[in-house]
Parts: sequence; C-alpha cells; structure tokens
Amino acid sequence: MWSVSYIFMYTAFYAALISKCFCQKKVTATFTDPSTGITFERFFGVKTSFSFGIALPETANNSFIGQLTFPLNDGAGWGGWSLTDDMEGPLLMAAWADGGKVVSSFRQAFNEDDNPPEVTGNFRARPIAAGTSANSSLFTYTFLCEGCLDDALGLGAAATSGTVKMGWALSSEKVGNPASPAAILNFHNRGFGGFQARLAQAKNRKFDEWAAMAGPPLAPATNASPITSKKKKNKGNKGNKGEGPGNASDDDSDDDD
Repeated sequence: MWSVSYIFMYTAFYAALISKCFCQKKVTATFTDPSTGITFERFFGVKTSFSFGIALPETANNSFIGQLTFPLNDGAGWGGWSLTDDMEGPLLMAAWADGGKVVSSFRQAFNEDDNPPEVTGNFRARPIAAGTSANSSLFTYTFLCEGCLDDALGLGAAATSGTVKMGWALSSEKVGNPASPAAILNFHNRGFGGFQARLAQAKNRKFDEWAAMAGPPLAPATNASPITSKKKKNKGNKGNKGEGPGNASDDDSDDDD
C-alpha cells in the first residue's frame, strides 16, 4: 500500500503538470505558411479552427505581417484580431468573404453590444495575394499591416521584445452588406478572448522579402472616423517570456472579462 507521503508526492507532481498545461494554453507557436513561405508566430484554436499569425522584422518598427484563417459557414462568417486582449479601445481588424472575394476593415469597439465602427489613421493594410483566398468553407487573409504598431493603438514596437496579450473573435453569422468594408458585423457567436503572442520569436530576417509580396494599400470606407487613441497601452507580459509554444485550446464560451 502506498504511504501518505508517496501519494502526496504524486498528487503534487500531477497538479504541477496540469498547471503547466493550463499555463501553455492560448500561446502562439511557430508556423510556416506553405502558400507564402512566411514564418509566423500563430495562435490556433483547436475547437474553432480560428488562427491568427504574426511576423515581425528583426529590428521592430511600426509594421507587421498578419494572417487570419478561419472556417466559413456556407460562405458566411467573419473573424478578427485585436492589438490587446481587451476588445474595447485598441485597433481591431475584421475580415470576411464576399463570394470569393476577401474584404476587411479596421475597427474600434467601444462596447460589446454594438457593431464596431470603421476607423482610419496612419495605418493601412496591404494584401498578400499568394496567401489570400476564400471559398464556401475556408477563409485566409494574409496582409502587411503598415503603421499598425503604435502605443496609441494599443501595442507599440517596444513591446515586441517579449510576449504580449492579443485578442481574437469569430462569428459564423452573415455580415450585412458584405461588399462594403463598412459591413455590419453580427455578434462573435463562435468565440472570443485573448492569447499570448510570442512576439520576440516572431521576428525574422526575411521580413522585408515577405513584405515585398504585398499589393497596394486598401482604402478605408468613405465614412470611416479617425481612431480614438487608446490610453492604456499593451506593455506585454514579461513574466511569460520563457513560456513554451502550445496549440491553444480555445473555448466557444470564452469572453474578454
């Protein structure tokens, strides 16, 4: 029969193991996109199949390359990312399909209930065609995000030396007026929440080569408003710098509380 101390030792061991697994949830892992050859730090949600990848230059500036991939419901649905794990305030991007065409826009949310309005500023998206496609069941959008890293937008270049918290959202509902970048976004019913982005590992000497694949910048909608500065910037999560990669297991009931 096992002694009390023996049982305690194994209980502590498994508790530590479980704790480690939970700590590694929702952390980006290195991923190379076969269509473009770009190496990202990618968050992947096992339950939703939503993913967001980010690539940075070796010497951080105000730009990054992003990639959104998520399932569509007979062509319907939208996905998005946020520069912090709080969806209210920072720069967001939402993207969806209009038939076989990819449409996206920058947004800023002020509450969880209303459609976030489109915003404009000193930032722009330039699609990378080799990594962009949409059909009835799958959406992929790869883009150069110029001027998108700024403390006033929620995440500045200085924070890319470590791991930071970013956000994601996914809906399977149709958007209103999908041909317009100012389309109406329905609630993110498939899930939303935060993840740990290992930005230090996202830096790559090939960034300029990959960025050269980007096309012309997209124009914002006519009625887009100037973005409101986010006062509370993303300072990163220095305590997680050494955290290992993991396949993030998201939860459809996740929220951003």
